[in-house]
Parts: sequence; structure tokens; C-alpha cells
Amino acid sequence: MLEVINLSKIFYIKINGSKEVVGCQDINFKVNKGEFLSILGPSGVGKSTILKCIYRTYIPTSGDIYYESLLFGKLNIAKISDRTMIALREKEIGYVSQFLRVIPRVTAIDLVIEPIMKKNGISYKEARDIAEELLFKLKIPKYLFDAYPSTFSGGEQQKVNIARGVIWKPRVLLLDEPTASLDIESTKIVIDLLMTLKEEGTTIVAIFHDEKLASLVSDKILRISGRSI
Repeated sequence: MLEVINLSKIFYIKINGSKEVVGCQDINFKVNKGEFLSILGPSGVGKSTILKCIYRTYIPTSGDIYYESLLFGKLNIAKISDRTMIALREKEIGYVSQFLRVIPRVTAIDLVIEPIMKKNGISYKEARDIAEELLFKLKIPKYLFDAYPSTFSGGEQQKVNIARGVIWKPRVLLLDEPTASLDIESTKIVIDLLMTLKEEGTTIVAIFHDEKLASLVSDKILRISGRSI
């Protein structure tokens, strides 16, 4: 379903002359439908860069990212148009970053509801029912549903971020350290959610620092080492 071949991203910085900084280099892996791939490695080796290249937040410097799309068939994400990539983000590929992008005066429940209404075309009431059930599972207190996430703790914000990313059940889900801000109980809840998605057919690529946790959930593990951004 997803194959990355010789992926590299180089950043060109023009401060006191020109400088090249390696984001990631010669990355190769393959993930089949419904598999869970974890990316492991120390901070600064380019794990997040790989996800951002797949999601096209970054345009790769070289290499190929082949993806079997329901909408378009087999395509190379490294070379498709912005319009095609936007369609993939809207219908097939989800991304959960390390940090929640807080939108002023938008409540937690509405942040979670928005993607499922937009992507699945359901009513507000139905979407809210699904979102409330998901937030209950993640142990977010009900009194916070209609509060602003800017007032939440880091762990609570991360739970809202995860809920927003998984509620619409994307075909491919990219996760950047989804459990980094969570306690043991919350981590178990999130992992259970991800495993349920996997069983339902979602292909998952996730960054972890905890090798033991990665080994418990993954079908495949990609280990990265070396100097990078």
C-alpha cells in the first residue's frame, strides 16, 4: 500500500552563507494494507521529516513514495500535484502531529467533530455523539468538552489531537509520537484505539521513542540512526 524508496530531504539554509542540512537520507520501507510500522531512533535523526514527506508538508529532495490510492490508483506522492495531495488528505491520509494546533474560540468537541463532518458528511448531532464517545474513552472529563483546549494540560491536548486524527478512520494514519505526553493508563487507551483501527484496515506509520511499546504494537520496525536534523 505504501512504499518509500531512497527518500531524502535536504534543507538549504542561507544564513552567513549557504548551508545544507540533512533532514533524512536514503530511507526505504514498505507497508502493506492494515500493517503497523513503527519508526524508532534518537531525537534529531529525521523521523518527523519522513512523515512530513509522506504527508507532503515537505517536498522530498529525492526518492519516491508510492501509494495505492482508492481515489487515484497507484501514484507517487513525491511527484503529484498539490490538488491531488489535498484530495488524499481530505479522503484517505490522516496525520497526527506531536502538538495540537489550537484554534482560538473553538471548543475541544468541535475540534474533534470537524474532520468527521467534513470527510464523512454526517450531521452535527451524529458527529457529536461519536466524538463524545471517543473523548470518554480517552478519559477527557465531560466538563472539558465545551472548553477551549488552550487551557488544557499537555496530555489532555494530546488526547484531543489523537481523537481528531482517528475519528474519521483514515485509510492511512501517520502519527508523530502519539503517546509522548501521556501517562501509562492513557497510553494503553490510545494503543487500544490504534489497534482497533488497524484491525478495521487502517495502515499506520508511527514514531515512537519507546522500543518496548513499539515492539508490542508493530508488524514492522524501521530503526534510524546517524546525524540528521
